[in-house]
Amino acid sequence: MHLYLRHGASNTGCEAKFFRPRNRALKASNDHGGGIFPSTQWTGVRLAGQPGEAEAQAALNGLLEAYRKPLLAHLRWRFIATEDQAEDWFHGFVAKKVLEKQLLPSARQERGRFRTFLLNALDNFVTDEIRREHRASRRPPGGFVSAEGVEEVPAASAAMPDPADVAWARTVLHQAITRLRDYYAAKGRADLWGVFNDGFAQPILNETEPPNMGELARRFEFRSASQASNGLGTAKQRFKHCMESVVAEYAEDPQTIEAELRDLMAILAGGK
Repeated sequence: MHLYLRHGASNTGCEAKFFRPRNRALKASNDHGGGIFPSTQWTGVRLAGQPGEAEAQAALNGLLEAYRKPLLAHLRWRFIATEDQAEDWFHGFVAKKVLEKQLLPSARQERGRFRTFLLNALDNFVTDEIRREHRASRRPPGGFVSAEGVEEVPAASAAMPDPADVAWARTVLHQAITRLRDYYAAKGRADLWGVFNDGFAQPILNETEPPNMGELARRFEFRSASQASNGLGTAKQRFKHCMESVVAEYAEDPQTIEAELRDLMAILAGGK
């Protein structure tokens, strides 16, 4: 573990058409090593931003460790960086901005999502670093180089989704699926969990075709394909509630929850 020492949605609920197209993006995120993007509660951010507090040190270490892989994946994607470059920029960002400049206390919930705040701050830092390095490499002895002489900062292809966005979407999906599994386990409804998992969740996550309803009915002892289909619809409705509960842990008002769910659908559908 790395330690950083201180100096709305559809009424039908998660229809398959919202998720299947974006699964290629989920795999692309894996290629960048995006991992899981944490769902950060603002109380933890505020605690991590309190210098001198004993609990703040642990909160800060936990926050940075949780965000490390998604931020590194974002850097490799956004700036077409090597692994070593991304690591250097990340550690420079932590040292110079998070610790020395006390970045976290300037994060405000009313200004928007924490992950957006963090990604914007990271991008600005790396852009400044790249331009500073270009100026230094082109400056003649005792002289200066004009702004027009500085190379443009490399930019990611618009065709490839940001691994940080996809990692966040994956996080919500996995947590919601786990909650649905636990819910049906407590209810003793292995049939509803099974038809959802085999008929919806696993085909989306693995980009495979789902079994037909007749097969699902046989597998989970439904009386007919129609009954299995109804069971899947019921499970999808419950899954929507599970997604809302995951988002509600860090989005603390109804408007933000709805906005997060819309963004989730857009990311998974390839519209963002």
